[in-house]
Amino acid sequence: MDDGIAYQPVGIEHISPISGKKSYYPECGASIKPIEDMIFDNLEFAQAFYNRYALACGFSIRKTTQWKSRGIIQCKYFVCTKEGQKAVKEVDTLDEEHQTKQKRRKPSQRTGCETRIRLELTTDVKYQVYNFIEAHNHPFVVEDDMHFISAARNLSFTKKTLMSDFSNINIGPVRAFNIMRTIFGGFDQVGATKVEFECKFLRETKISILVSMMQKWWFND
Repeated sequence: MDDGIAYQPVGIEHISPISGKKSYYPECGASIKPIEDMIFDNLEFAQAFYNRYALACGFSIRKTTQWKSRGIIQCKYFVCTKEGQKAVKEVDTLDEEHQTKQKRRKPSQRTGCETRIRLELTTDVKYQVYNFIEAHNHPFVVEDDMHFISAARNLSFTKKTLMSDFSNINIGPVRAFNIMRTIFGGFDQVGATKVEFECKFLRETKISILVSMMQKWWFND
């Protein structure tokens, strides 16, 4: 892990003696763990801190509810990506149009996890941790699979530049991915899954072509 953070994916399992319900608590150093009343200069710093904590503990986060007043965020939540439940779309089985359509449904990864951090704006325009729920209702991601969670998938500036260079010399996304996998020591070190890489590669290629066209237009005008 970066910044000397020891990865601790196992955590502590707690079983309620009454309901038998299982809860999972991350094990990590106190220096990276959120606590109530902690102060951040802005929401970006708060998100980066919580994301660093999540990455060390084996889960991923996302932004959710926020409240604004006069255009300023007063309250903001960051939750586990397994929070909530995926909405189920009802289909009228008597409708002939729906009967003829077969839709492949992607299984939901959400478990209704209630882990979250709530930040509120202070009088001196900073953000304070008002509430922190630590327990998860699911086990954490094992270390070998960490590169699949969103918190760990990020292409650095260097990798984006290399991606653009590959595009400029007409190296396709699959070959480019395999080259970067070799350079950085494994597919888990690329910063994106193969499918994500292909999408980002194509996007970077379009941007590169657009920039090239604009430069030609500008200097030939």
